[in-house]
Amino acid sequence: MAQAFLYVFLGFSLFSGGVQESKMQTGAEELNPARIAERIAKTSAEGLEVIERAKRIMPEIQSHRSAKTLGAAVDEANIRPIGWEAFETATGRWTISFYFQDEGQNYRKAIWEFNKDKNVLIPSDFTNATKFWVRRSERKRP
Repeated sequence: MAQAFLYVFLGFSLFSGGVQESKMQTGAEELNPARIAERIAKTSAEGLEVIERAKRIMPEIQSHRSAKTLGAAVDEANIRPIGWEAFETATGRWTISFYFQDEGQNYRKAIWEFNKDKNVLIPSDFTNATKFWVRRSERKRP
């Protein structure tokens, strides 16, 4: 009886580990150079226009605008840019993704949501997209 329990427990542990491992591989597969190039190539002409418009906007976090436009923040960052992707969601808003390599040569993806009607750009992920938001100076002129 104890052996049966042990086999079931070990089998379940191995199965659980395999599931976690496959989930991690899926994330890594999404950020490989070939997959990134494929996603960027699928961006429509309208998506390219939306990307250019979004680059000229200052992203907002909790109604606080960045001190710099998204394009300027990306240009000044210590990264290797790869490319942009944009697609329209079912709600009519746009999801904009920026692919880049960080200082450690790891592939990263920053995601924003863009509302064309209100001209508002907000981060959808708070790990990478917020790196391109620049705090405004607290100093005020007398």
